[in-house]
Amino acid sequence: MRILIAAFAALTIAAPAAAQTFDFDDIALPPVNPATGLGLVTQEIGAYRGFDFFGIGAMSSLAPIFGSAAAAGSGSQYGFVGSGGLGALYRFDLIGFNFYSAFLSFRSTTADSDPAQIMIRGYRSSDTDVASINQLVTLSSTGAQFTFDFGAIQQLEIETVSGNGYVGIDDLSVSTVPEPMTMVLFATGLAAMGGVHLRRRKAA
Repeated sequence: MRILIAAFAALTIAAPAAAQTFDFDDIALPPVNPATGLGLVTQEIGAYRGFDFFGIGAMSSLAPIFGSAAAAGSGSQYGFVGSGGLGALYRFDLIGFNFYSAFLSFRSTTADSDPAQIMIRGYRSSDTDVASINQLVTLSSTGAQFTFDFGAIQQLEIETVSGNGYVGIDDLSVSTVPEPMTMVLFATGLAAMGGVHLRRRKAA
């Protein structure tokens, strides 16, 4: 019976999966071009750690055009959404994912747009044009760690709604939600273990 209890506890803990943190430090960036002074930046990440990124690039704190937006204690690289733009990450091959926290900052391109307001939206599979979850945050150039409670979403959007500049993103924490078949297979195995346990007790 202790085995069954432990297995049930493991099933409970397994939903959701362990959180992973996107720090963007393992993305290869092009070197600085001596002629232009540009480099250490990619405009769109694309596929990264099982997720698809749209409108979100990666940059180094050493990049001449932007400066540091990395979280304290993190590496030198971070993600960013371009000036006045919209960025998103998504996974449509799962029930969804949970979004927990991120270090967010803002780099103004004009003198009067710091601080800025950023809308964070979470879309679930049943959503069409309207997000299930919306959270408005105010960002400054110093940046801050923000906590979110976006559960079982398939797409996360980050959009600048006031201010002109770049949104820096670092240490973005998510976890995937297990698919139903995974849970069914686990539960089937648990039931089989229970049957074996009962047969052994009767045999004894």
